[in-house]
Amino acid sequence: MLTWTADSTRVGPVPITALNWALLVVAVVVGYQLPQHRMWVALAGAVWLLATLVRAGVVMPRRRATLDAVYANLQKIAVLPTSTLSRPVSPSQYVTGVKWSSGRAFRSAQLTIGATCPAASAQLLRPTLERAIEQNAPAPAQQEWVFDWPKANTVEFTAVDSDDPRLTQQQVARRIGEAFKSLFRLTPRTAGDGYALDITGWSDETRADGHTVPIPTQMQFAAGSHDLTDPGFRDSIERGFDRLVSCPGEWIYQWDINSQLLGITRQARGSLPARRKLNERKFADDVRSAITKPGKDPVVAEVIDWVDEESDQPARISVDFGTLPLGERKLRDRFEDSLDALMQSRWPDARLLFDWQFDGGATRLDIESVRHDDDRAKRKSVEKKLRNVVESKFGRASTPVDCDILEWQEGLSATGEALPRVARVNFGSVDVNKRETRDEFQEHWDSLATHNDWHYAWKPAEGIVTMTAVPRLPEQLAFPSPGSPEFDESIRLARNGILRFGPQKGGGWLDWDLNETPHGLVGGKTGSGKSVALSIVLFYAMVLPDVYEVIVCDPKRTDFTWTPEFPSVVRFAATDTEIVAAVGLAKQSMDQRQTMLNKLQIRKLQWVRDRYATDPELEREHGPVPKRLILFFDEIADFLAKSSNSDIEELKDEARADLESIARLGRAIEVNIIAAAQKPDAKIISTQLRSQLGFRLGVGPLDQYESQQILNSDHGTRFPDAGTPKGRAWAYDPKNGYRQTQVMFLPDDTMVCPWDPALTLTGAKDMARDRLAELGFAQVMITNNDGGQEPRWVRVENDDDAPAVDTADTAGPTPVELSEDATPVSMEKDTAPPIEPWAELTGATEQFEPDNEWAFDEAEPTGDTEPNLADPALGHHTASAVKPAHDDNLDGWPISAPATTSAPSTASAANDPWSL
Repeated sequence: MLTWTADSTRVGPVPITALNWALLVVAVVVGYQLPQHRMWVALAGAVWLLATLVRAGVVMPRRRATLDAVYANLQKIAVLPTSTLSRPVSPSQYVTGVKWSSGRAFRSAQLTIGATCPAASAQLLRPTLERAIEQNAPAPAQQEWVFDWPKANTVEFTAVDSDDPRLTQQQVARRIGEAFKSLFRLTPRTAGDGYALDITGWSDETRADGHTVPIPTQMQFAAGSHDLTDPGFRDSIERGFDRLVSCPGEWIYQWDINSQLLGITRQARGSLPARRKLNERKFADDVRSAITKPGKDPVVAEVIDWVDEESDQPARISVDFGTLPLGERKLRDRFEDSLDALMQSRWPDARLLFDWQFDGGATRLDIESVRHDDDRAKRKSVEKKLRNVVESKFGRASTPVDCDILEWQEGLSATGEALPRVARVNFGSVDVNKRETRDEFQEHWDSLATHNDWHYAWKPAEGIVTMTAVPRLPEQLAFPSPGSPEFDESIRLARNGILRFGPQKGGGWLDWDLNETPHGLVGGKTGSGKSVALSIVLFYAMVLPDVYEVIVCDPKRTDFTWTPEFPSVVRFAATDTEIVAAVGLAKQSMDQRQTMLNKLQIRKLQWVRDRYATDPELEREHGPVPKRLILFFDEIADFLAKSSNSDIEELKDEARADLESIARLGRAIEVNIIAAAQKPDAKIISTQLRSQLGFRLGVGPLDQYESQQILNSDHGTRFPDAGTPKGRAWAYDPKNGYRQTQVMFLPDDTMVCPWDPALTLTGAKDMARDRLAELGFAQVMITNNDGGQEPRWVRVENDDDAPAVDTADTAGPTPVELSEDATPVSMEKDTAPPIEPWAELTGATEQFEPDNEWAFDEAEPTGDTEPNLADPALGHHTASAVKPAHDDNLDGWPISAPATTSAPSTASAANDPWSL
C-alpha cells in the first residue's frame, strides 16, 4: 500500500502514484459501464498490481537502503541524530521530499541539518556540506546537484543537466566564498561570526572559446566583526580578490565601514570606475616603490577625491606610512621627487603638493594634485629649486642642509615665478660661525633669488639663518631734504658719532659708528661716487660745528678745496709740509685730550660728558669736553708715498708715526682718521695703520687687486663693470661684516637732479650755509694770496652797541666784506695752541671796513687743556681791525683764529635734531 500511495517514481512527467489512482478509477468506470470487458479490466489490474508488488518488494527496499546510506554518510557532517534502540531515528524525517529518478538515484530532495552543524550558522561553510551531499548522494547520470537554502538549517538539492547555467553560478559563488574565507582567514569557528556572501546580479559573458557563462555583476559581502578601519587591510582584500577571482572587466569595491559591508560591482574595462581603480592602484604602487627603506607597517595610499566627475586623475590622495621613519628631510625629498616624476609621466600638466604630518611615531601624507600654472605649484617649484641648490652647495651626506619657505609674497614675478617672502635654512652640523661661510651663503642665495634683496638673520649657535625679502637697493637715491624725517634722523645719528651713508642691501641703513670703529678707509675708481661718500662725511661735520672739528688734508687740491669756508674745518692742508703739520696738530690734540682723561681718571670723552652732566663744577674746573676731531685725508697714498726730498721724507716719517699713534689710541678720545685712496697700496700704507682702519668702503666696481687693498676681500669685484649704479658700494666693519649699500647722492653745489630733471637737489654747501645762518654765523669774504675772494663763516655776537646781522629776511646768509689783501695772523704748531679758520665776532662789527684786516687778542691758555679747537675756556678771542698783512709761509691758504660755540636754545632742544 505504501508503494501504491508514496512511490515518487515518474513515468515521464507523471508520478506513478497518480497513474495508480488514475488506473483504479478507469478500471472501476470501465468495469461498470462495459461489463463485457470486465475480464480485460481485471487482467490489466492484476498485471498492474503484480508490478506494484514487485516494486514494493524489490525497488522500495533498495531506495530505503539508499536513503539509509545517505543519512549515515551525512550524519556526522550534517550533525544528524544517531538512531538507537531506545530512540530510533527514521532518515525520512531529515531527508524529505525525495524524488527518485531511478531505483537508487535521487532526482531532488531536502535535507534538514542539525542545529549545531557549522553550515547552519556559517553561510561560507555550506559548500562543504554541499560537496558531501554530492559525494554521498550522487545525482543521476549526466546531471549535477543545484543547491538552495530556503532556511539556515535546510538545504534543497535538485539534479539538473550538466550544461545548466545554475551549475556555473554555483561554482563561481563557491570560488568567491572560498576566496573570502582565505582573505579573511576564516576558520569553522570564526566563519559563523556574521560573514556572508550575497550575489545579487549576474550577466552572461562569452568566453574566448565561444561558450557563454554567467558572471557576477554585483555582490555584497558581510564582514562580520572584522576591523575594516585599517586601510591597509582593505587594500590587501581588494588586491587579493582581484588575484583569486578574475573577471572580464574590473571589480570595483565600495566599503561601508559602519555597516561592515563590502559591495563589489563589475565594470567594463576602460570605463571611468575601472580607470580610476587602476590609477589609484598604480599610484599606490608608485608610493611603495618610492620608499627606499620599507618598514614593518604597510604603506596605504587612498584617493580621496578626483579632479572632476569625469576624470580619472586623482585630486587628493592620503598616504598612511604607519611607523615608517621619514623624519629625515632627504628621504622625503627623494620620495617627493620620485612621485613627481611618475605623476608627470602620466599627467604632464599636473603637479603634486605634499603636506607631511607627524603624530607621535606615525607619519601621514596628504597629497594634492594641481595644475602646473597654479600659484602653489609655482611656489613648490621655486622651493624645490632653492632647496636642491642649497643642499648641493652646502650639504654633505653626513651633514644635510634643510631649506624651507615660511612665507610667500603675493603674486608672481615678471617671469611667472613665485616669490618667497621669508625663508629659513637649517645647516645642521655645518659650522656657520665663520663669517666667510655666512658671506658665501648670502652671495649664493642672492644669486638664486634675484627679484628682491634679502635680509639675513643669523643664529650661528643654532646653525640657522632666516632670510626675509626686502625691496631692492635703489639705483639712485638723493640725500634727504632738510626738514624730512630721514634728514632729521641722519643728523641725530651724526650728533652721536654715527654717519649714515645710505640704505644697505637686506634692509636698514649703512651707518658707520665712529664710537665702535673709529677709523676708516674709502676707496674707488674715478667717477664711482667715492667723492660723494666723502662729501657726506664732511657735510655732517659742516652742519654740526658744535660737535665736530675737521682737519682736511687734500694733496691733490681737487675735490675738497671748498671746505675751509666752514667753521668746522680747523685746518686745511695741501702741501706735504702743511699735511705734516696738520697731522702733528691732530696728534697734539690727541695727547692733550688724553692728559685731560688722565686727570679725571676717566677712559672715554663720552664718560666725561656724562660726568659733567651730573657735576657741573668739574666742567668749570677742567674746561669743556673737546669736540670730536676728524683727520680727513683724501688720497692718503699720495702723501705717504716715498719722497725724493730727504727733508720731506723725514717729515713724512714723523707724520706716519703720528698717524699710527692716532689710529691706535684715537677711539676713546674721539680723534678719528677718515682716509681715502683710489689704490691704497700695502707697500705705501703700513700694515699697522691699515689694520686700524677698521671701516672700509669700496665704491663702484673694483678689480681684484683694488678690492683686496680696500676691502681685504674680493667683494668689490662682484659689481659688473657695466651697468653698476653710481654710488653702489661694499662696506665692511668688524661688527657687521660685509654689507652692500647705495651711497646717497649729495652734490657739493645745488644742481638739477641727474636722473630726474624735474627735481633740484640742494647741495651740501647750501644746506650747511643755511644751517650756519640759523646758528648765528655770518659769511664774510676774505682775499686769498691769489687776489681772489673766498667766503668764511664767523659767529656773530649781537651787543646793544652792535648792529644786528639780519638773516631772517634774506634768501641766504649775510656776507661781510674784508679787505682784499687781508690775511689772518697764523700760529705755529710748536709755539702756540692750534688755530681755527674762523674768528668769533664781538660787538666790534661796526669796524668791518674794506681796508682793514683783523688781529686777534687772545687770552693766555691755562694748564694742559685742549689746544685751540674752538674751546673758549682755552682763550677768548676778540676781533679788531688791522692793516692787511700776509704770511708767506701758509702757501696762500688763510688761517684764522678759533671761534667760540653757542649751544641751541634749550626751549626747542627736545624736538630739534640738531640738539644734543
